[in-house]
Amino acid sequence: MKTRSIAAALTAPLALLLVACGTTDTGGDDDPAPQANDSADCADDQTATSTEPVSLTDAFGRKVELDKPAERVAVIEWQQTEGLLSLCVTPVAVADVEGFSTWVTAEELPEGVTDVGLRNEPNLETLFGTEPDLVVIEAYTPEDEIIAQLEEYDVPVLATKGADAEDPIGQMVDTFELIAEATGREERAEVVVDQFEQHLEAAKDEIADAGTEVEEFVYFDGWLQGGNVALRPFGQGSLIGELGRSWASPTPTTARSTRRTGSGRPTSRA
Repeated sequence: MKTRSIAAALTAPLALLLVACGTTDTGGDDDPAPQANDSADCADDQTATSTEPVSLTDAFGRKVELDKPAERVAVIEWQQTEGLLSLCVTPVAVADVEGFSTWVTAEELPEGVTDVGLRNEPNLETLFGTEPDLVVIEAYTPEDEIIAQLEEYDVPVLATKGADAEDPIGQMVDTFELIAEATGREERAEVVVDQFEQHLEAAKDEIADAGTEVEEFVYFDGWLQGGNVALRPFGQGSLIGELGRSWASPTPTTARSTRRTGSGRPTSRA
C-alpha cells in the first residue's frame, strides 16, 4: 500500500472481482522459506521493526495477543496481502496466488509463498501446514463462520473489515495500520501513509491546475467472462469514488452501488 500501491489499487480492479481457482500445495518445515520482498521501496527501507509484545483489538473488537510481532503471516484476502507486502513483510501463505499475481500489479508476490487455494474456501490443512504465527482474514461480522473455523487451530486470527462506504479511505488506512501493528511495522506504515497523503495532495493540485470541471463521474471495472465483457460500476461509497470526491469534489453516481462497498452488480454484454 505504498504510494503507487494505493493509487494502482484504485485504477486497477478495486474489488479484484474474479475469484479464480488456486492450487493447494502442502506446506511444512521442509519447504524453503519465501523470498524476501525485494521491491525497490523495500530494498531501500530503513525503518525499524518492533520486537515488543503485541496487544491489539481487531476490526470487530476481538483482542489479539502476541508474545512478539508476527513473522510468519498467512493471509486469505488480497487487499491485506498487498498491505503486508507494502510493509516489506513476505507472507508464508496466501489464498489464490495465481489470481493475486494476475489482478494485483502494485505489488509482486515473491517466490516461495504457499498457495492455500480459494479466498472464500481456503485449504486449512495447507494453511496451517506453513506454521503461521498469525492468520489475517477479511470478515463481515464478528460472527463470521471463518473466524470460528480458524480459532479452532489455536493460532491468533486478525479479523479485518474489507470496506466501509461511510469512510472508504479511512477504512483502508485503518486496516493497513492494524496489520502493521500486528507485525511490528508501525514505523514503516507511517512512511507509507505519509507518502500516500502527499500523493493525494499532489494529485489534487494537478487536477486543479488542469482546470477540469466535473459534476458527476462513475468508474467502471471491466473484464472478459465467458466470451462476454462484464462491467461493474463503482459509485458513491467506493474507494475510487471517495478519491474522486477528495480530489476534485465531483459527486460519484449512486447508480446501482451497494451500501457497504459502493460497488455495483456486474452486467455482461456480448
